[in-house]
Amino acid sequence: GPYRVMLEYRAKPTPASVHENEDELINVIGGSGTLILGGSLKDQTRRNATNLSGSGITGGKTYTMEKGSYFFVPAGTAHYFSSMGPDGLTLATLHLPHIAK
Repeated sequence: GPYRVMLEYRAKPTPASVHENEDELINVIGGSGTLILGGSLKDQTRRNATNLSGSGITGGKTYTMEKGSYFFVPAGTAHYFSSMGPDGLTLATLHLPHIAK
């Protein structure tokens, strides 16, 4: 169906992202790291028809991620895994089609 579930391991920061048409639920299942949520993309480029990426984020709020944490990223919201702990960061993510109200 329209849902995607992914298991992700991140050992280092990856480009910042905006999913224009999908909400994302993030479950931290191992390790630790830092998430920046909100703000705007630096050096914004179009990755594909519905996703933007950038070298980082200007503004936004910083959150500490650790095992057991959950984060909801609404469609159109910049997010960036800016740093990882010594054991990296293991995530289970659920991408959901955004339903406009």
